[in-house]
Amino acid sequence: MREHSGIVTNDTSTTQFSFVVSPLKNRAQVEKNDYIALNHPTLGEIYPIIATVQEIRSYEQVAGSTLSERVGKMMATAEIIGYTDIEDKNKQIQTLVIPPNPGSRVYLLYSEFLEQIFTTDTQGKPYNPPLHIAKATKTAINQKEETKHLNYYLDPKNLTNTHTLITAVDTSGKTYTAKLLIKELVNKTQQPILIFDPYNEYSTTDKQHQFKYKTINLTKSEKLAKTIKQKQVTTLTSQNIEPEDKNSFYTQALKTLWKARLNETTPPFTLIIENAEKIELKTLEQVVYEGTKYGISLILISKQPSQLGINILSQMTTQIIGKTADSNYLIFLENTLPQQVTKITGLKQGEWIINTNSQQQTTQMTTRNR
Repeated sequence: MREHSGIVTNDTSTTQFSFVVSPLKNRAQVEKNDYIALNHPTLGEIYPIIATVQEIRSYEQVAGSTLSERVGKMMATAEIIGYTDIEDKNKQIQTLVIPPNPGSRVYLLYSEFLEQIFTTDTQGKPYNPPLHIAKATKTAINQKEETKHLNYYLDPKNLTNTHTLITAVDTSGKTYTAKLLIKELVNKTQQPILIFDPYNEYSTTDKQHQFKYKTINLTKSEKLAKTIKQKQVTTLTSQNIEPEDKNSFYTQALKTLWKARLNETTPPFTLIIENAEKIELKTLEQVVYEGTKYGISLILISKQPSQLGINILSQMTTQIIGKTADSNYLIFLENTLPQQVTKITGLKQGEWIINTNSQQQTTQMTTRNR
């Protein structure tokens, strides 16, 4: 932790609090999106509460009857993420059930401390290794007293054992973000990867590390299962298939892969599906519901996620959400992420809201450069 940056007011709850902003030595004051901390109301300083600054507003405190005696003040509101035990090497974040004490001092947090916290899952287990895909919108001070955006990480174990949705309007960067995930999986895991690539967009994916890269254009999907191998990225294109036949081709390919996993004739793998809403719904639902039991994790990419249906959307353990024009999907998010809907409609290219069950907090981030 750093220097004291404010005092908590009487307005506190288990999810948020307000505080009077104090001046800092190396900059004027705390800023919107800063990470802050304060002592736990009963457990003390060993269990700091972690929060983020949501808004800062100014007001005047009238010290006397003349204009010259008015004093400018700053008041900030903060959203509580949870609390942690600084003596626990895993730094698990736990849910706060008692509101902070009014009068508590507020501190800025070092980025090094925060990144250690945000590379552990909700059980306090470190990501092994963390997948770096983005920079968080929120900022922190590092030990050199520099303000920086925190690196954002995903848990590879979670990503390769559950299902993920990447959704946004066109030109928002869905494919680019998927390529970053592929690169991180290639460099940091041994998971076989298969890509349904109808527009041949993944042929430029970085070819690094120990993985082999193979692009195939099969007219008979029965041969597909034989191409999936350990330490290999395989892209299934459909260049020689008529546009009206592509959807049925990929649906049949998914059926073939499902049968292969049931018979254990292909190793467990991660399947990335572009235009996931074009796959036959009945087939996709079956793989979504039972796939993780048989070693298939899905990364679905869609600009119209509501066409996937609630049954599929509810099984997406990780959601990477960009700006969307899908009104029915926004209605779905009103029930699942109500506090994020307004942010989602205002996101720019490369900006995302990430919600995953391996982390306590939903995070806004910007895709990093490759």
